Amino acid sequence: MTADHPDNPTLPALMAATLYLMTKQAERGCPLQAELVIRHLQFIETHPDAHAAPMLRDVCRRLIARWYDLLYRMQKGESPREQKRSIH
Repeated sequence: MTADHPDNPTLPALMAATLYLMTKQAERGCPLQAELVIRHLQFIETHPDAHAAPMLRDVCRRLIARWYDLLYRMQKGESPREQKRSIH
């Protein structure tokens, strides 16, 4: 799926799906779910409508990095208590 394809979902639909996936990942702690979150954040970041919202694109870039770190830690088998915690 490329961001400029006419059949792609709207930006609000992508954002809603991403929030849903984030919630499911928090409930299950599944690496596959984390990969889906990363993919959706990448779609949001490159979505044509996101080009008008630089802050949204910046937040997506930062979240992608955080989710990759989380996925890496999950794949190493670290429990949530072993993972570094940060509010910011």
